[in-house]
Amino acid sequence: MSVWSQIELQNGENMNPARDMSGAWTGARIIMNNAAMDITREGGKDIPFVTYFDNGSERLLVMEILDVKECPWPEPGKKLMELIKTCQETKFGHPASGPLVPMMQTPTFPLVIVRYSYMEGRPEGGSQFLSHLQDKLAKMMPKNTTVKKVREKLQWHLTTGEEMGAAHLQMLARILSFNAELVDKDYVDEIQSHWNGISKDVASESKISFFVPCLRLRFRALEQIETGITPNPERICAACGKSTESKLMCGSCTSVYYCSAACNKANWPEHKSVCKFSKNLFKNPPTNLKPGKFYVPARTFLDFIIDNGFAVDQEGVKMSGLAPIGDCPPNEYGDERFILKATRPLDYTVNGMAKGLTIILFDRRRSIQMRTGPGDVMFAEKTKLASGPIPFDVQGHQNLVKLMIEKGLYGQLIYLWAKRIGDCVELDLEDLPNQKVDF
Repeated sequence: MSVWSQIELQNGENMNPARDMSGAWTGARIIMNNAAMDITREGGKDIPFVTYFDNGSERLLVMEILDVKECPWPEPGKKLMELIKTCQETKFGHPASGPLVPMMQTPTFPLVIVRYSYMEGRPEGGSQFLSHLQDKLAKMMPKNTTVKKVREKLQWHLTTGEEMGAAHLQMLARILSFNAELVDKDYVDEIQSHWNGISKDVASESKISFFVPCLRLRFRALEQIETGITPNPERICAACGKSTESKLMCGSCTSVYYCSAACNKANWPEHKSVCKFSKNLFKNPPTNLKPGKFYVPARTFLDFIIDNGFAVDQEGVKMSGLAPIGDCPPNEYGDERFILKATRPLDYTVNGMAKGLTIILFDRRRSIQMRTGPGDVMFAEKTKLASGPIPFDVQGHQNLVKLMIEKGLYGQLIYLWAKRIGDCVELDLEDLPNQKVDF
């Protein structure tokens, strides 16, 4: 198990490793990472197995998903701690004698337990392991499904797997084979026994093993480590002001909570003035905007995770609680202000469409990920990322770009205080936080 180094990220090796043995370790890490995404994303519980193949020599690796566990890190011994401290200094530039930087820590890691079979060429007489998977699929499909349909479904799973280089596939198979030797024998005998519906042929063709997905930034854990504050603030009813455990919120803007439907109804006359605050941005000129502020619709228009750190990938898979495309994420900060990081890509072009001076904004815990720019209206419409027009504060955007150039880092990055206002986020362009903060 390893994280991506800064050099790998800069060179793009984590996206396109060499197909030969020199890129095998990186390729195997990518596959473990992708497998974790397949089985842990929403609906992933319905994925019975994942497949990887190499067309050139008909190599096939099939992993049946048995379980995914969250495991605590063991306390490092003296020698391992020395290595961690050295890595902290060489990779992150922090003194080895200082406290561990957050990226070197994470509370738990995912352990994926699999039954796998690695095949080179087509087995004579067919594969009993694949027949076992076919039976598993049949149990997951409607009772009246024909055998032909089940076989077609099996074939679909096998042919829609991920193609990888022969060296990468062999490396992953070696990792699984090595890990299989570390699994408790009694546990293996139980999982591979006929009591669990496993025939001797299937047991002989397969092994029980595990893998740990590559690490990526676990944003909420990182925030808690750095600030000491649990990122689950107390919910306050917007009507009566009392603390509540209710998840009842305004369904339109998701920015306020209520302890009951009665409080929701009672608060509507007051809340409606800010609920659809983004409507003000459609007006020319916009109305009800405070001076020195910039308003951005809180709706999510990002379909990717900004990948700039290291920790458990499952947090990234779950999108850190990110709302579906086009929806407003729930307000995790109440009336409190919080810090947003605003970045401006040097050259942001997608599918041949230049985005202009697009600015990407996100908070420390990645509960909010937004973008705003003059080209985003067209982009969202053409890529179907939004069902309707995106409100855009032209003057506010120009003010932010100017501020970023004058007071930001290299004119491309700046930290801002933010506050949720209905379906928008209000950015303060005058009272700036300490620009040395990083996340």
